[in-house]
Amino acid sequence: MNRIGRMPIARMVAAAAATVALTVVSACGGSGSSGSGSNTGEYLIGASLALSGPSAVYGSNLGGGMQAYFDYVNKSGGVNGKQIKLSQADGGFDTATTIQSLTKLAQQKPIAIGGLIVSGATAGAVSTIDQLKIPVLIASPVASLNRPPASPYIFGAGGPVISDEAFMLSDFATANLIKGGSPRVLTVNHISTEGESFSENIKKIAADKGWTLVGDESYKVGTLNFDAQAAKIAAAKPDYIFMAPDTSGTTLIKALKAAGVTATILTSQGGPHEDQLADLDYPSIYVGREIRYPSGDAPAVKDYLDRVKASGGSVDPTSHVTQYGYLQAQIITEVLKKCGADCDSAKFLDTIKNIGTIDTQGFTAGPVTYSADTTQGLHTEVVYTWNANQKKVEPTPGTYNYPRRP
Repeated sequence: MNRIGRMPIARMVAAAAATVALTVVSACGGSGSSGSGSNTGEYLIGASLALSGPSAVYGSNLGGGMQAYFDYVNKSGGVNGKQIKLSQADGGFDTATTIQSLTKLAQQKPIAIGGLIVSGATAGAVSTIDQLKIPVLIASPVASLNRPPASPYIFGAGGPVISDEAFMLSDFATANLIKGGSPRVLTVNHISTEGESFSENIKKIAADKGWTLVGDESYKVGTLNFDAQAAKIAAAKPDYIFMAPDTSGTTLIKALKAAGVTATILTSQGGPHEDQLADLDYPSIYVGREIRYPSGDAPAVKDYLDRVKASGGSVDPTSHVTQYGYLQAQIITEVLKKCGADCDSAKFLDTIKNIGTIDTQGFTAGPVTYSADTTQGLHTEVVYTWNANQKKVEPTPGTYNYPRRP
Protein backbone atom coordinates (compact mmCIF):
# COMPACT_ATOMS: atom_id res chain seq x y z
CA MET A 1 0.00 0.00 0.00
CA ASN A 2 1.00 3.57 -0.36
CA ARG A 3 -1.31 6.50 0.12
CA ILE A 4 -3.84 4.50 2.12
CA GLY A 5 -1.25 3.30 4.59
CA ARG A 6 1.65 5.28 3.15
CA MET A 7 3.83 2.21 2.66
CA PRO A 8 6.43 1.97 -0.14
CA ILE A 9 5.33 0.84 -3.62
CA ALA A 10 6.25 -2.67 -4.66
CA ARG A 11 7.98 -3.27 -7.97
CA MET A 12 5.80 -3.58 -11.02
CA VAL A 13 4.95 -7.14 -11.93
CA ALA A 14 5.77 -7.25 -15.61
CA ALA A 15 5.05 -10.94 -16.00
CA ALA A 16 1.51 -10.49 -14.72
CA ALA A 17 0.92 -7.66 -17.15
CA ALA A 18 2.09 -9.82 -20.03
CA THR A 19 -0.25 -12.63 -18.98
CA VAL A 20 -3.31 -10.50 -19.59
CA ALA A 21 -2.01 -8.50 -22.55
CA LEU A 22 -4.28 -10.27 -25.05
CA THR A 23 -7.28 -9.56 -22.85
CA VAL A 24 -6.40 -5.88 -22.81
CA VAL A 25 -6.14 -5.69 -26.58
CA SER A 26 -9.50 -7.40 -26.89
CA ALA A 27 -11.11 -5.07 -24.38
CA CYS A 28 -9.89 -1.84 -25.91
CA GLY A 29 -9.83 -2.87 -29.53
CA GLY A 30 -6.45 -1.23 -29.82
CA SER A 31 -7.97 2.25 -29.95
CA GLY A 32 -9.83 2.82 -26.70
CA SER A 33 -13.52 2.99 -25.89
CA SER A 34 -15.81 5.96 -26.29
CA GLY A 35 -17.55 5.10 -23.03
CA SER A 36 -21.18 4.81 -22.03
CA GLY A 37 -23.33 7.89 -21.68
CA SER A 38 -23.79 9.59 -25.02
CA ASN A 39 -26.68 7.40 -26.18
CA THR A 40 -28.11 6.07 -22.92
CA GLY A 41 -30.14 7.36 -19.99
CA GLU A 42 -27.31 6.90 -17.55
CA TYR A 43 -23.62 7.54 -17.06
CA LEU A 44 -21.66 4.35 -16.36
CA ILE A 45 -18.69 4.70 -14.01
CA GLY A 46 -16.39 1.80 -13.17
CA ALA A 47 -14.57 1.08 -9.91
CA SER A 48 -11.62 -1.28 -9.58
CA LEU A 49 -11.53 -2.11 -5.88
CA ALA A 50 -9.59 -4.39 -3.55
CA LEU A 51 -12.67 -6.40 -2.53
CA SER A 52 -10.76 -9.56 -1.61
CA GLY A 53 -7.55 -10.36 0.22
CA PRO A 54 -5.95 -8.56 3.17
CA SER A 55 -7.01 -5.12 1.94
CA ALA A 56 -10.67 -5.95 1.34
CA VAL A 57 -11.83 -3.53 4.03
CA TYR A 58 -10.19 -0.71 2.07
CA GLY A 59 -11.92 -1.68 -1.16
CA SER A 60 -15.37 -2.03 0.39
CA ASN A 61 -15.07 1.30 2.19
CA LEU A 62 -13.75 3.14 -0.86
CA GLY A 63 -16.48 1.71 -3.08
CA GLY A 64 -19.06 2.48 -0.42
CA GLY A 65 -17.92 6.10 -0.31
CA MET A 66 -18.31 6.38 -4.08
CA GLN A 67 -21.76 4.79 -4.00
CA ALA A 68 -22.91 7.05 -1.16
CA TYR A 69 -22.20 10.20 -3.15
CA PHE A 70 -23.69 8.83 -6.37
CA ASP A 71 -26.83 7.76 -4.45
CA TYR A 72 -27.19 11.32 -3.20
CA VAL A 73 -26.74 12.73 -6.71
CA ASN A 74 -29.23 10.29 -8.23
CA LYS A 75 -31.88 10.98 -5.58
CA SER A 76 -31.40 14.70 -6.26
CA GLY A 77 -32.24 14.28 -9.94
CA GLY A 78 -28.95 13.06 -11.38
CA VAL A 79 -26.64 15.00 -13.67
CA ASN A 80 -27.74 16.54 -16.95
CA GLY A 81 -30.97 14.55 -16.66
CA LYS A 82 -29.12 11.24 -16.26
CA GLN A 83 -28.50 8.85 -13.39
CA ILE A 84 -25.01 7.68 -12.49
CA LYS A 85 -24.48 3.92 -12.33
CA LEU A 86 -21.45 2.49 -10.52
CA SER A 87 -20.09 -0.87 -11.67
CA GLN A 88 -17.60 -2.48 -9.29
CA ALA A 89 -14.98 -5.12 -10.05
CA ASP A 90 -12.62 -6.88 -7.65
CA GLY A 91 -9.05 -5.81 -8.30
CA GLY A 92 -7.64 -7.69 -5.31
CA PHE A 93 -4.30 -6.21 -4.34
CA ASP A 94 -2.04 -7.72 -6.98
CA THR A 95 -1.17 -6.63 -10.49
CA ALA A 96 -2.77 -9.52 -12.39
CA THR A 97 -6.14 -9.18 -10.63
CA THR A 98 -6.08 -5.39 -10.96
CA ILE A 99 -5.48 -5.65 -14.70
CA GLN A 100 -8.24 -8.24 -15.03
CA SER A 101 -10.67 -5.95 -13.21
CA LEU A 102 -9.76 -3.01 -15.43
CA THR A 103 -10.22 -4.99 -18.64
CA LYS A 104 -13.52 -6.40 -17.36
CA LEU A 105 -14.75 -2.90 -16.63
CA ALA A 106 -13.49 -1.63 -20.00
CA GLN A 107 -15.70 -4.17 -21.77
CA GLN A 108 -18.69 -2.38 -20.21
CA LYS A 109 -17.46 0.90 -21.76
CA PRO A 110 -17.51 3.16 -18.69
CA ILE A 111 -16.89 6.89 -19.02
CA ALA A 112 -14.28 6.79 -16.24
CA ILE A 113 -12.90 4.40 -13.62
CA GLY A 114 -12.20 5.09 -9.95
CA GLY A 115 -11.43 3.04 -6.87
CA LEU A 116 -7.72 2.47 -7.34
CA ILE A 117 -5.15 3.28 -4.70
CA VAL A 118 -1.42 3.48 -5.22
CA SER A 119 0.30 0.15 -4.72
CA GLY A 120 2.55 -2.18 -6.63
CA ALA A 121 -0.63 -3.53 -8.22
CA THR A 122 -1.66 -0.12 -9.53
CA ALA A 123 1.87 0.72 -10.66
CA GLY A 124 1.99 -2.53 -12.61
CA ALA A 125 -1.31 -1.70 -14.31
CA VAL A 126 -0.32 1.71 -15.69
CA SER A 127 0.52 0.35 -19.14
CA THR A 128 -2.89 -1.33 -19.24
CA ILE A 129 -4.59 1.95 -18.33
CA ASP A 130 -2.72 3.66 -21.15
CA GLN A 131 -3.90 0.99 -23.60
CA LEU A 132 -7.52 1.17 -22.46
CA LYS A 133 -7.54 4.97 -22.84
CA ILE A 134 -10.19 5.42 -20.16
CA PRO A 135 -9.69 8.18 -17.54
CA VAL A 136 -8.80 6.71 -14.14
CA LEU A 137 -8.90 8.39 -10.73
CA ILE A 138 -6.64 7.05 -7.98
CA ALA A 139 -6.88 7.78 -4.26
CA SER A 140 -3.29 8.97 -4.14
CA PRO A 141 -0.87 11.36 -5.84
CA VAL A 142 0.05 10.36 -9.38
CA ALA A 143 3.71 11.01 -8.53
CA SER A 144 3.60 8.00 -6.18
CA LEU A 145 3.52 5.71 -9.21
CA ASN A 146 7.18 6.60 -9.86
CA ARG A 147 6.67 6.24 -13.59
CA PRO A 148 7.85 9.14 -15.74
CA PRO A 149 6.39 10.36 -17.95
CA ALA A 150 3.03 10.54 -16.19
CA SER A 151 0.15 8.69 -17.80
CA PRO A 152 -2.27 11.08 -19.55
CA TYR A 153 -5.17 8.95 -18.32
CA ILE A 154 -4.48 8.90 -14.55
CA PHE A 155 -5.63 11.65 -12.18
CA GLY A 156 -4.78 11.86 -8.49
CA ALA A 157 -7.55 12.34 -5.95
CA GLY A 158 -5.22 12.33 -2.97
CA GLY A 159 -2.50 14.37 -1.36
CA PRO A 160 1.25 14.59 -1.81
CA VAL A 161 3.98 12.01 -1.99
CA ILE A 162 5.45 11.36 1.44
CA SER A 163 8.67 13.27 0.80
CA ASP A 164 6.69 16.45 0.07
CA GLU A 165 4.99 16.26 3.46
CA ALA A 166 8.28 17.47 4.94
CA PHE A 167 7.80 20.91 3.41
CA MET A 168 4.20 21.31 4.58
CA LEU A 169 4.97 20.14 8.13
CA SER A 170 8.04 22.36 8.45
CA ASP A 171 6.05 25.36 7.18
CA PHE A 172 3.38 24.66 9.79
CA ALA A 173 5.96 24.23 12.55
CA THR A 174 7.72 27.47 11.63
CA ALA A 175 4.47 29.44 11.52
CA ASN A 176 2.94 28.06 14.71
CA LEU A 177 5.41 26.28 16.96
CA ILE A 178 9.06 27.14 16.45
CA LYS A 179 9.63 30.82 17.18
CA GLY A 180 13.35 31.17 16.63
CA GLY A 181 16.23 29.60 18.49
CA SER A 182 17.74 26.23 17.67
CA PRO A 183 15.26 23.53 18.71
CA ARG A 184 16.37 19.91 18.94
CA VAL A 185 14.83 18.06 15.97
CA LEU A 186 14.65 14.34 15.25
CA THR A 187 13.33 12.57 12.13
CA VAL A 188 11.66 9.16 11.91
CA ASN A 189 10.87 7.27 8.72
CA HIS A 190 9.91 3.82 7.52
CA ILE A 191 12.59 2.23 5.34
CA SER A 192 11.56 3.10 1.79
CA THR A 193 12.59 5.54 -0.90
CA GLU A 194 9.79 7.95 0.02
CA GLY A 195 10.33 7.62 3.77
CA GLU A 196 14.04 8.23 3.46
CA SER A 197 13.43 11.21 1.15
CA PHE A 198 11.11 12.65 3.80
CA SER A 199 13.89 12.53 6.38
CA GLU A 200 16.45 13.94 3.95
CA ASN A 201 14.16 16.89 3.25
CA ILE A 202 13.67 17.54 6.97
CA LYS A 203 17.43 17.44 7.52
CA LYS A 204 18.00 19.98 4.74
CA ILE A 205 15.26 22.22 6.13
CA ALA A 206 16.74 21.93 9.63
CA ALA A 207 20.17 22.95 8.34
CA ASP A 208 18.71 25.95 6.50
CA LYS A 209 16.76 27.12 9.56
CA GLY A 210 19.50 26.51 12.10
CA TRP A 211 17.67 23.72 13.92
CA THR A 212 19.77 21.15 15.79
CA LEU A 213 19.40 17.63 14.39
CA VAL A 214 19.68 15.14 17.27
CA GLY A 215 18.60 11.95 15.53
CA ASP A 216 17.54 10.25 12.29
CA GLU A 217 15.68 7.03 13.03
CA SER A 218 14.20 4.50 10.60
CA TYR A 219 12.32 1.21 10.92
CA LYS A 220 11.00 -1.59 8.76
CA VAL A 221 7.37 -1.41 7.71
CA GLY A 222 5.33 -3.74 9.90
CA THR A 223 7.53 -3.40 12.98
CA LEU A 224 5.52 -4.29 16.10
CA ASN A 225 7.94 -3.57 18.94
CA PHE A 226 9.54 -0.14 19.22
CA ASP A 227 10.69 -0.29 22.85
CA ALA A 228 14.43 -0.14 22.09
CA GLN A 229 14.02 2.58 19.48
CA ALA A 230 11.75 4.60 21.77
CA ALA A 231 14.39 4.46 24.50
CA LYS A 232 17.00 5.70 22.03
CA ILE A 233 14.76 8.58 20.96
CA ALA A 234 14.05 9.46 24.59
CA ALA A 235 17.79 9.62 25.27
CA ALA A 236 18.22 12.09 22.39
CA LYS A 237 15.82 14.51 24.15
CA PRO A 238 14.26 16.05 21.01
CA ASP A 239 11.93 19.03 21.16
CA TYR A 240 10.25 18.10 17.87
CA ILE A 241 9.87 14.78 16.05
CA PHE A 242 9.05 14.87 12.33
CA MET A 243 7.56 11.48 11.48
CA ALA A 244 6.96 10.16 7.97
CA PRO A 245 3.34 8.92 7.91
CA ASP A 246 2.83 5.16 8.12
CA THR A 247 0.36 2.79 9.76
CA SER A 248 3.07 1.57 12.15
CA GLY A 249 3.51 5.11 13.43
CA THR A 250 0.72 4.74 15.98
CA THR A 251 2.53 1.81 17.61
CA LEU A 252 5.73 3.85 17.71
CA ILE A 253 3.96 6.81 19.33
CA LYS A 254 2.59 4.52 22.04
CA ALA A 255 6.13 3.33 22.74
CA LEU A 256 7.42 6.91 22.83
CA LYS A 257 4.77 7.89 25.35
CA ALA A 258 5.60 4.86 27.50
CA ALA A 259 9.29 5.84 27.36
CA GLY A 260 8.47 9.27 28.75
CA VAL A 261 8.93 11.21 25.51
CA THR A 262 7.01 14.50 25.48
CA ALA A 263 8.44 16.05 22.30
CA THR A 264 5.97 17.55 19.84
CA ILE A 265 5.22 15.06 17.05
CA LEU A 266 4.39 16.22 13.52
CA THR A 267 3.06 13.76 10.95
CA SER A 268 0.31 13.62 8.32
CA GLN A 269 -2.51 11.63 6.71
CA GLY A 270 -1.59 7.97 6.81
CA GLY A 271 -0.52 8.53 10.40
CA PRO A 272 -2.97 8.36 13.34
CA HIS A 273 -6.68 8.53 12.50
CA GLU A 274 -9.12 10.47 14.62
CA ASP A 275 -10.03 7.60 16.93
CA GLN A 276 -6.37 6.65 17.26
CA LEU A 277 -5.50 10.15 18.45
CA ALA A 278 -8.04 9.72 21.23
CA ASP A 279 -6.60 6.32 22.10
CA LEU A 280 -3.03 7.65 22.12
CA ASP A 281 -3.89 10.73 24.19
CA TYR A 282 -0.42 12.04 23.38
CA PRO A 283 0.06 15.53 24.86
CA SER A 284 1.45 17.30 21.77
CA ILE A 285 0.80 15.91 18.30
CA TYR A 286 -0.12 17.45 14.95
CA VAL A 287 -1.48 15.60 11.91
CA GLY A 288 -1.82 17.15 8.45
CA ARG A 289 -4.78 16.01 6.34
CA GLU A 290 -5.96 16.91 2.85
CA ILE A 291 -9.46 15.59 3.71
CA ARG A 292 -11.00 16.90 6.91
CA TYR A 293 -11.64 14.58 9.84
CA PRO A 294 -15.25 13.25 9.88
CA SER A 295 -16.01 14.92 13.22
CA GLY A 296 -15.50 18.41 11.82
CA ASP A 297 -18.11 21.17 11.89
CA ALA A 298 -17.92 22.00 8.17
CA PRO A 299 -21.35 21.55 6.51
CA ALA A 300 -19.77 19.41 3.79
CA VAL A 301 -18.45 17.00 6.42
CA LYS A 302 -21.87 16.70 8.05
CA ASP A 303 -23.40 16.12 4.61
CA TYR A 304 -20.86 13.37 4.02
CA LEU A 305 -21.81 11.57 7.23
CA ASP A 306 -25.53 11.86 6.45
CA ARG A 307 -25.10 10.58 2.90
CA VAL A 308 -22.95 7.61 3.89
CA LYS A 309 -25.51 6.68 6.55
CA ALA A 310 -28.40 7.06 4.09
CA SER A 311 -26.63 4.83 1.58
CA GLY A 312 -26.78 1.91 4.02
CA GLY A 313 -24.45 -1.05 4.10
CA SER A 314 -21.53 -1.68 6.43
CA VAL A 315 -19.33 1.18 5.22
CA ASP A 316 -17.29 2.87 7.95
CA PRO A 317 -17.82 6.65 7.66
CA THR A 318 -14.87 7.37 9.97
CA SER A 319 -12.44 5.66 7.56
CA HIS A 320 -10.31 8.02 5.48
CA VAL A 321 -10.61 5.44 2.68
CA THR A 322 -14.39 5.95 2.60
CA GLN A 323 -13.67 9.67 2.34
CA TYR A 324 -11.38 9.07 -0.63
CA GLY A 325 -14.14 7.17 -2.42
CA TYR A 326 -16.66 9.90 -1.69
CA LEU A 327 -14.22 12.51 -3.02
CA GLN A 328 -13.61 10.52 -6.22
CA ALA A 329 -17.36 10.40 -6.85
CA GLN A 330 -17.65 14.12 -6.13
CA ILE A 331 -14.91 14.90 -8.66
CA ILE A 332 -16.44 12.61 -11.29
CA THR A 333 -19.85 14.24 -10.82
CA GLU A 334 -18.46 17.75 -11.27
CA VAL A 335 -16.65 16.69 -14.44
CA LEU A 336 -19.84 15.09 -15.81
CA LYS A 337 -21.75 18.33 -15.22
CA LYS A 338 -19.37 20.21 -17.49
CA CYS A 339 -18.89 17.35 -19.92
CA GLY A 340 -22.58 17.37 -20.88
CA ALA A 341 -25.34 14.87 -21.58
CA ASP A 342 -23.40 13.31 -24.46
CA CYS A 343 -20.26 12.78 -22.36
CA ASP A 344 -18.12 9.78 -23.23
CA SER A 345 -14.66 8.74 -22.03
CA ALA A 346 -12.83 10.88 -24.59
CA LYS A 347 -14.87 13.98 -23.72
CA PHE A 348 -14.51 13.24 -20.01
CA LEU A 349 -10.73 13.12 -20.43
CA ASP A 350 -10.67 16.45 -22.22
CA THR A 351 -12.99 18.01 -19.63
CA ILE A 352 -11.07 16.93 -16.54
CA LYS A 353 -7.77 18.07 -18.04
CA ASN A 354 -9.20 21.56 -18.47
CA ILE A 355 -11.66 21.80 -15.60
CA GLY A 356 -9.48 23.99 -13.39
CA THR A 357 -10.78 24.28 -9.83
CA ILE A 358 -13.41 22.01 -8.26
CA ASP A 359 -14.93 23.39 -5.05
CA THR A 360 -15.58 20.57 -2.56
CA GLN A 361 -17.50 22.94 -0.25
CA GLY A 362 -15.07 22.39 2.61
CA PHE A 363 -14.88 18.60 2.46
CA THR A 364 -11.19 18.91 1.62
CA ALA A 365 -8.69 21.36 3.06
CA GLY A 366 -8.50 23.16 -0.27
CA PRO A 367 -9.98 22.91 -3.75
CA VAL A 368 -9.26 20.13 -6.21
CA THR A 369 -7.38 21.44 -9.22
CA TYR A 370 -6.58 19.81 -12.55
CA SER A 371 -4.94 21.54 -15.48
CA ALA A 372 -2.47 21.04 -18.28
CA ASP A 373 0.27 21.43 -15.65
CA THR A 374 -0.95 19.08 -12.92
CA THR A 375 -2.97 15.90 -12.49
CA GLN A 376 -2.31 15.79 -8.74
CA GLY A 377 -5.70 17.19 -7.69
CA LEU A 378 -5.14 18.18 -4.06
CA HIS A 379 -2.39 20.57 -2.99
CA THR A 380 -3.46 21.72 0.48
CA GLU A 381 -3.71 20.32 3.99
CA VAL A 382 -5.26 21.39 7.26
CA VAL A 383 -3.39 20.42 10.42
CA TYR A 384 -5.22 18.84 13.36
CA THR A 385 -4.08 18.51 16.95
CA TRP A 386 -5.21 16.50 19.95
CA ASN A 387 -6.49 18.68 22.78
CA ALA A 388 -5.41 16.57 25.75
CA ASN A 389 -7.28 18.79 28.22
CA GLN A 390 -10.65 18.66 26.47
CA LYS A 391 -10.04 15.18 25.04
CA LYS A 392 -10.94 16.03 21.47
CA VAL A 393 -9.41 16.57 18.04
CA GLU A 394 -9.26 20.18 16.87
CA PRO A 395 -8.20 21.83 13.59
CA THR A 396 -5.52 24.48 13.79
CA PRO A 397 -6.06 27.81 11.98
CA GLY A 398 -5.18 28.15 8.33
CA THR A 399 -4.12 25.70 5.63
CA TYR A 400 -0.73 24.74 4.23
CA ASN A 401 0.36 23.90 0.71
CA TYR A 402 2.89 21.41 -0.56
CA PRO A 403 4.76 21.40 -3.88
CA ARG A 404 2.69 20.93 -7.01
CA ARG A 405 3.72 18.10 -9.27
CA PRO A 406 2.77 17.27 -12.87
